[in-house]
Amino acid sequence: MGVLPWLLALGGGIAAAPYGPASVWPAALALVCALGVVLLRRHPRRQTAAGLAFFFLSGYLLYGLALAPDAGRSGLRAWCGVGELGVDAEVLSLGRRSGDKSYLDLRVHVLRKDGQVLRVDGRLRLFLDGPATAVLPGDHLRFRTSLRTPHNFGTPGEFDYPRYLAARGIEASAYLKNLEEAAVLPGTAPLGPRLLAAAWRQRVLGLIEACVPEDTAGLLAALLVGDKGGLSDTQRQILARGGISHLFSISGLHLGLIGFYAYQLVFFFWRRSTWLLLHFPPKRFLPVFLLPLLLAYLLLTGEALPTQRAFLMATAGAVLWACSRRTAPLNLLWSAGLLFLLFEPLLLFEASFQLSFAGVLGIMLLVPRWSPHCPQRPFVLRWLCLLALTTLAATLATLPLTLLHFHLLAPAALVTNLLAVPAIGLVAVPVGLAAVVLALVWEAGARYLLILDGLVVQATFDLMAWLTETPLLGGVQLYLTPRVLLGVFALCLLVLAGHHWRRRWRGATAGMASLLLLIPVAPPPGLQVIALSVGQGDATLLSAAPGRHILIDGGGVRSETFDVGARLIAPALGHLGIGRLDAVVLTHDHPDHRLGLHQVLTHFPVDEFWSPLPLEELDTELARLVQARSIKVRHFAPGWTVIEREPCLLAVFRAEGEGLSVNDQSLVIYAGQGQDGVLLTADLEERGVGALLLHPLPGPVSLLKLPHHGSARSRTEQLAEALTPAAAFVSAGRHNVYRLPAQSVVEGLARQNIPLFRTDTQGSLRMRSQGAGWVIENWEKGRFRQSGGAVFANYFMDSHAEPL
Repeated sequence: MGVLPWLLALGGGIAAAPYGPASVWPAALALVCALGVVLLRRHPRRQTAAGLAFFFLSGYLLYGLALAPDAGRSGLRAWCGVGELGVDAEVLSLGRRSGDKSYLDLRVHVLRKDGQVLRVDGRLRLFLDGPATAVLPGDHLRFRTSLRTPHNFGTPGEFDYPRYLAARGIEASAYLKNLEEAAVLPGTAPLGPRLLAAAWRQRVLGLIEACVPEDTAGLLAALLVGDKGGLSDTQRQILARGGISHLFSISGLHLGLIGFYAYQLVFFFWRRSTWLLLHFPPKRFLPVFLLPLLLAYLLLTGEALPTQRAFLMATAGAVLWACSRRTAPLNLLWSAGLLFLLFEPLLLFEASFQLSFAGVLGIMLLVPRWSPHCPQRPFVLRWLCLLALTTLAATLATLPLTLLHFHLLAPAALVTNLLAVPAIGLVAVPVGLAAVVLALVWEAGARYLLILDGLVVQATFDLMAWLTETPLLGGVQLYLTPRVLLGVFALCLLVLAGHHWRRRWRGATAGMASLLLLIPVAPPPGLQVIALSVGQGDATLLSAAPGRHILIDGGGVRSETFDVGARLIAPALGHLGIGRLDAVVLTHDHPDHRLGLHQVLTHFPVDEFWSPLPLEELDTELARLVQARSIKVRHFAPGWTVIEREPCLLAVFRAEGEGLSVNDQSLVIYAGQGQDGVLLTADLEERGVGALLLHPLPGPVSLLKLPHHGSARSRTEQLAEALTPAAAFVSAGRHNVYRLPAQSVVEGLARQNIPLFRTDTQGSLRMRSQGAGWVIENWEKGRFRQSGGAVFANYFMDSHAEPL
């Protein structure tokens, strides 16, 4: 049996770990399986089963060990959330973010708290609002800040940021406005390769910024030294839609190009020495001599994880070649994947690892099978044909992963790579690398080469931008359910490896893929409310049979680098199987309710847009999107307006009166079925709540959304006393600066025996009712789970809740 089954077992254990319980049983079972491998030598099948079980359980355990930081007082996690601390740390690496922001990865040695000096050892990511060009790896910083524990929002389909940081050994994060708030102490360690490479990198970046236009500088910095912080959002979108992001992300392709050019150059001189040819055959030994050059480029480009993996693969291949060992390329790929996951199990969830592995696998499986059909002559035509086949194979292999991580279908990749790969690989990379080398000895010459390289890169990028504007190549944002993604994966797997399978297995895989892709998502029975956890903001999905969905507000984290619509709301809608919205409601025009709607209005079909104000009085960008999509706009008269009565009662309330604040003009949504009803009160404050209580409600209220995120100024206790709901929920951000929901409100609900569910502590909430009580669940470990048996029966309403 080859390496592949062991790799699949290990990967399966790692993949299952986030959804399983943490206990000692996997460790005990792993020991039993290891013992079975030793004792079952005379029973090969049982021994193999025990070995596979051992690898599966090992993967399960390795995941937990990789995520678990040092919980003692010597680790950083113990000091998160304890207030301001003095920090002494060493700079490990630095990087740029969009908008001239940056970050530093630090190794913390000392914390100071209340006059005490505390020895710690852990990694910290420090975010800065300004550049970090004044420091180099090895420098020491002293500053005061508060440590934060990385956490997820708790929303379906979101990117797991704490796991991303854990894969880099980072336990905590912190923030400074700029480096002027820190004391920078030059490093005392002797000059080493990393420090020299960092200084060289800063020099190259300075030359690029000095002699190349700003838009081109970001592209050139990403291409040559792996610094993608200078890329604008528009450039990133064009690169992604064009399917050429891999060309501007330092990876195995760049190392391969460097190795190829260096091999040809060194071989030109090597073959002129008879002694070298006789004692060190170049095809056998030359790749080993080129490894220091590849290592220097790895250090220069910041030692990104994809580049590290590519370098290790190149090293393994060179060593095997030098030792005259031959192995099947697929076995080498399986072995490399197994070793990577054994030492770094969290790599399994890294998009870069998955895309690199799948892309190489697709090329290995399909190109040898298709290449005999390419024309043999002329050479240029054959080369272009092979390039097209390689692009097609890599695109098919990475399609499910591209849809999973980036929600993007980029058909332009099949065309753009035929043009961009030659321009970048044959012209831009060698010219740029020559400039990088000249930057050490001849700055003027490096400037001329960088200017020339900038012209080539910008021309290539402009051509790609033009191609992506064509109707068939523009790229499509697709937010798919896990089931549909699994169907796409099955189809791609059938294309990649189906020719190795028996006919019945091919038929079974095709049938399973068809079922996964064609069976529609069943609409929720009855009434369903999902409060999405979007930080300090509001985003609520209201669903009613048969398949009617209304999104109420879109959240809006106040961050230039975090789009709540693209990162949270749109993926959540796709994960939940929402492909179309009957209405999008903006309860009032505040950023924490509006910003996330831009992505939704752009990429989802929407029938109606509801707002308390005319379109011309709303945010300009939002109004433009509504008009561009030709979405019907609907306004409401003061008081209650019944939208529909069957199958669920749906009504909208708008307060009236002079001098009402924007919050008090918020639209209030009521939905009811049977004896259950939910009241979504947006950001009503005192006057708005008072106006609401003066109007008879459309039906009973057994579930209440606290007004204005649980503010003490919204008369919440009076509202709850009048409505007597069975349960309440609130949308708020974790550790928000407004300290919402207010403690007085929480205590008031407790006195009234009304359970309160919170997105800040429980993540996204799903509340379901078929008219006889609410089932309340929260998002945890990949699915909605019932919150401690939270089933709440109806309370019978008083006369003030009689239907209209």
